Amino acid sequence: MRNPPRNPYLDHDLIELAAQCMQRSRELKERVQRTPEQRAALADDTAFLLTAAGSALDSSEYMPGNPEYASRSEGRISTTEFMRWHLRHIHNSRYRTYLRALDLAAGKSREAWRVDVLIDGNKPDALAVESDEGLRAVLDELAKLPRWGYRRRG
Repeated sequence: MRNPPRNPYLDHDLIELAAQCMQRSRELKERVQRTPEQRAALADDTAFLLTAAGSALDSSEYMPGNPEYASRSEGRISTTEFMRWHLRHIHNSRYRTYLRALDLAAGKSREAWRVDVLIDGNKPDALAVESDEGLRAVLDELAKLPRWGYRRRG
């Protein structure tokens, strides 16, 4: 028996999911002739996208990976599971804050800035999520960019 395809959107952060949802909305509104196979593929992919987006927003207590789900079998809350969930949310919040600031500060050169820049010997992506101090250091660096954003040298 074949394994079902893996959801390609599960590892997307909220910003990427939002962009994919907006793009899909535009696609669905287009008046385009599609074959039955194309419609089926679009429906399958849309189901993956909605599943990942719903899960990222905050899935229910019945979903594996949530602390309520893990605690249910024990009959009481699991401190470990609730702390793991809490830390994932903090990590995601720092990452989202960083990417929003990066979009504003670096403009279309967002990816180049992420590749080119080191802050205290660290890549900004890693530094931004490790702690509030790391996020502040990255935001301070972004605040130094000129109004027109980041431009690669050379």
